[in-house]
Amino acid sequence: MQRITQIGILSFAKIMGLIGFFGGLLIGIPYGLMLMILGAGIGANAEQGGAGVTVFGVGGGLVMMFALPLVYAALSFLVGLIYGLIINLVLHLSGGLQLRIEAPRYAEAIK
Repeated sequence: MQRITQIGILSFAKIMGLIGFFGGLLIGIPYGLMLMILGAGIGANAEQGGAGVTVFGVGGGLVMMFALPLVYAALSFLVGLIYGLIINLVLHLSGGLQLRIEAPRYAEAIK
């Protein structure tokens, strides 16, 4: 059995940031597209002031598609830093985490 007694906090935070970025893409793109379509549709049907609604809908959709992944990435990175500190503290107090690591079967045939 191998024992993990510490993790790299910055490495963990970077991975969390990447996960947050892709999560933000998964949420931001569909919602941004919906906001663009709804805003353009409402603006096209409005009798007065429709252009403002259209601009708000399309602009808001674009902002959501680009800003949301960046915000999710930044927040996930910060949470990853905090979680990394907590994980290291728990690993230290508990004596580490035991793992069994097995080599793939084909690795033995290569030797």
